Amino acid sequence: MSPRAGPGELVARGLFPLVERIEGRRLREKLARLRAEQAEPAPARRRRQAERLAALVRQAAAHVPYYRERFRRDGIDPEAVAREPARLAELPTLDKEAILAAGPALLDERLEPATLHRRRTGGSTGPAAVIFYTGEGLDWTAAANLLVRERAGKALGASEAHLSTAPGVAIPWRDRAREALKCAALNRTNLPLAGLDDVALEALRRKLARVRPALLQGHPSTVHALACHVRERGGLDRPLFALFESTGETLDPGARKTIADVLGCRVIDRYGSAEFGVVACERPDAARPGLEILDAVVRAEALPHESGSDELVLTGLRNPAMPLLRYRTGDLVRLAREADEVEGRIVAIHGRVHDSLLLAGRPTPTHVIQDRLDRLGCVEEFQIEVGGPGVPRLRVAAPEGERERVRRSVRGWWGDALELEFAARSSFVRSGWRGKFRHLVVRPEARPGADR
Repeated sequence: MSPRAGPGELVARGLFPLVERIEGRRLREKLARLRAEQAEPAPARRRRQAERLAALVRQAAAHVPYYRERFRRDGIDPEAVAREPARLAELPTLDKEAILAAGPALLDERLEPATLHRRRTGGSTGPAAVIFYTGEGLDWTAAANLLVRERAGKALGASEAHLSTAPGVAIPWRDRAREALKCAALNRTNLPLAGLDDVALEALRRKLARVRPALLQGHPSTVHALACHVRERGGLDRPLFALFESTGETLDPGARKTIADVLGCRVIDRYGSAEFGVVACERPDAARPGLEILDAVVRAEALPHESGSDELVLTGLRNPAMPLLRYRTGDLVRLAREADEVEGRIVAIHGRVHDSLLLAGRPTPTHVIQDRLDRLGCVEEFQIEVGGPGVPRLRVAAPEGERERVRRSVRGWWGDALELEFAARSSFVRSGWRGKFRHLVVRPEARPGADR
């Protein structure tokens, strides 16, 4: 890549401040603050984190009905916890099932839900739930994302490409115009995919060869499939992109090596979720391995698990709309923390996978199906049963009045490659550690021990 800024980067540098003003956002300001705070000595960062944590506990006790009732019922003095951060462990933990059960009671009662931004969690970390953000809270997640890329060597305005899902539905022109402006301001190219067959992967390779972004972001399973496709066809004359940022899944070491070796890029890993945004990342210049936790964004704990790993527990520090205190992520990790570190590093993580299945002979990641169903706005959850005779069975939880629209959409996207069945969320299969959700399961009649 040439160090000289190209036309796209120059346009982005000029457009970014304009789009910030139009959208009423302040990302560059928050990026600068995060950058400065994370560069401070550990004692200063600990003090700052303790102050934020105290303010969050006081806010939750005074203005969030769920916590106000829990503190009263459990006899917890929130002021004592606010004064002594170590006493945070006295608070009850929260998980996704509790979020689903509590609903609006987890929101700050001073805010009108209609004014908040919604982010839906993915199925790889348990049942889907909606997380609410204020505009400022959403800005902090965006700033953290920018900081992670900056640390990897990708400057604001340098070209990037994002692997997305081909929508399969008509997008209103206002949304298309807004997305086009956003992409111009970020110097971003969206690369939509509907499957991972050879035709789709070759088209992706050609697009990347034409765009040649500084950074590609996407699921590692998708980019690993691309790397295998390229290797089978003799490799590359020159890299398609300089950096690959893994997102959405656990980055397998073997897949990482294949991506780096075949595609000739540097691979960067990170950890994040819809509940908090990006909260940990690799530092190419760090002497210690692992994903450094951004202590200006979250406070991290580890609860012991019988496997020898720990469950990662996070408290978000930047979203006043929906304070999540001691949230059990369901992810099993190993944390390392030295004396000169505030939150330390994630040095191993397990799970967080997206499955793939064959639809009419075409390999299709479950996240493609999830993204398309999410666009309908009415699908509460879904699961796909495979095995046994016939095509895979798509089981969908959706309101009665929306089912015909879902039926038409599914038929339009995948034809007869899926059998559609509507079902209650309670009937979906949970398996593994704490019933972690998987979108792909074996249908009951094909499971071991099932009556034939």
